[in-house]
Amino acid sequence: MAKDPCAGEDTFTALTRLLYGDVQTLFELIIKHRCPISEANIRAASTILRRWLVDGDAKRLNAQLLRPMEFSVLHTAPVVERVEVTRKIDFFLTAGVMMNGQPVQGIYHSPFKTSENDVIPLLPMSTVRMGLKEFVGQRRLYYQGRWFTTEEIIRYVANKLGGNHYDADRPSFYGQLDQVSAFMRYGGPGDVDSGSELYLVLEPDSAEIIDGVHLEVVAAAASFIQAIIGDTKLVTLTVSKSSLLNPRRWMRRKKGVVLIDRASDD
Repeated sequence: MAKDPCAGEDTFTALTRLLYGDVQTLFELIIKHRCPISEANIRAASTILRRWLVDGDAKRLNAQLLRPMEFSVLHTAPVVERVEVTRKIDFFLTAGVMMNGQPVQGIYHSPFKTSENDVIPLLPMSTVRMGLKEFVGQRRLYYQGRWFTTEEIIRYVANKLGGNHYDADRPSFYGQLDQVSAFMRYGGPGDVDSGSELYLVLEPDSAEIIDGVHLEVVAAAASFIQAIIGDTKLVTLTVSKSSLLNPRRWMRRKKGVVLIDRASDD
């Protein structure tokens, strides 16, 4: 079969097909109605997110779009500033996910008594649009003086759970995130020893105990599948129903880029 001389066309077609399939997969993995999201699902989600957000597929697709992808996320900058000023919180997790039919966001811990902690309340956080670079570099998780970005969290979870992405040269922040994982866990009720200092019953029907860091993977996946291109979301989530859009309806290509349905038989 003859290769199309325009590499951009081949790349664009492959990426849009891959994106549509991955959005469908992520949707099935993390959108659950009053049903726990398993660690296995989070593991699968982390490998998909790493390919797009860390390894560069989203950047390559953006290069061929008239209007690059944007992501709707919780705005953490005011929290980052407040934590830096007060120094009274030793743990903060942005999240922004649905657990047991309820929104979960802004989980934090302070060694100070409530009466001494003037950083509370931190919520509500507003939702903002971010470009790819800003989203990947967003500070979302705080532990003992150190903020971790979306990229660092995805790399860590994909490396720890994903299997497909093992970093032989283990970055120093992996060890720090090991400590975060040991500090906060969540799952279902029961007389179990979670091995963590902070344990939250977020999924009453769950039989698993899952590291809190993994909540950020679920949040990143939710933002990714609702990515905005132009003025249209890839996925629309509502209280009553959700819908997926075919990429051929929302993609805006740069001039000269053609989306084909199938390869030539020649």
